[in-house]
Amino acid sequence: MICSNCKSETRHIKVYEGKEYCPNCSGMSEAGGVNTDGILTRQSFRIRSESIKHEKDFIPPHTYDKGSKKIIKNPDFAKAYPQHDKEID
Repeated sequence: MICSNCKSETRHIKVYEGKEYCPNCSGMSEAGGVNTDGILTRQSFRIRSESIKHEKDFIPPHTYDKGSKKIIKNPDFAKAYPQHDKEID
């Protein structure tokens, strides 16, 4: 195929707002989609290490007990934040 935008030979053309774009004139990768070189992903070492370091920040203070059908204090939250134990009653 030949891109109508830049007139180069290509195997992948993307149509956006009525115009054709190829990897040569749009910056997208040859395989398709948006070029992702140099961006951070969830697999990045920094992202993984920070998510492990701050994982206790995502523990909810309350949990649902199916037996009593009530919302109770989350014991994991009480272990992670003992200073806030009286506040979550």
